[in-house]
Amino acid sequence: MEITGKIFEIGNVENGVSQNGTPWFRRVLVIQTMEDYQKTIAMTLFGEERCKQLNNVQLGQTINAKISLNSRKYEGRWFSEISCIGIGVFQSVGNAQGQQYQVQQQQAVPPAQVPPQVLNNPAVQQLQQGFGGDFVEGDNDAF
Repeated sequence: MEITGKIFEIGNVENGVSQNGTPWFRRVLVIQTMEDYQKTIAMTLFGEERCKQLNNVQLGQTINAKISLNSRKYEGRWFSEISCIGIGVFQSVGNAQGQQYQVQQQQAVPPAQVPPQVLNNPAVQQLQQGFGGDFVEGDNDAF
């Protein structure tokens, strides 16, 4: 899942050593979405490399944050956590009147390939016919 917004606050790096001797790093990032009704979202980055990513951004800068949501129950209450697993920084391109934005520092994710045995499955072939038979192996737009 991804969220685009402006950086509202960047926390300090917190670190320590776990009981088994493994070092850990954590940093909080707060962004404000750019919707009509802005939302302020706090997320946590775990790991030294992810925490270092925030050294290259500034307050007010527009970013695209890849997030992971997780909830767990503890002593009868539910707690939710938003973890940031990567950020892309928007750079403005063009003149001041017709500004456009492009994302930099985004990790490329290879497209999923559909194995031939899946495409030869009768149920998948029925779906292909229902969609007009327009998708082929490696074509992710049909899903």
